[in-house]
Amino acid sequence: MPAKTPPAIVKQIVKARWRRRLGPAQIVGELGLPISTVHAVLVRCRINRLGRQATAAAAPTRKP
Repeated sequence: MPAKTPPAIVKQIVKARWRRRLGPAQIVGELGLPISTVHAVLVRCRINRLGRQATAAAAPTRKP
């Protein structure tokens, strides 16, 4: 496929998604890529949605 996203870019997108729990809009802002490209990569890698547990685990906890 001539217009395929380079593996280095895919790695950056996946790294931003998993390590920092960023959404597509934040990834676009950091990497300067089109939202359609970021979304396509996330869907292709099957990480387009963070589960409830993943977002709950990333949320800060409050001390009483």
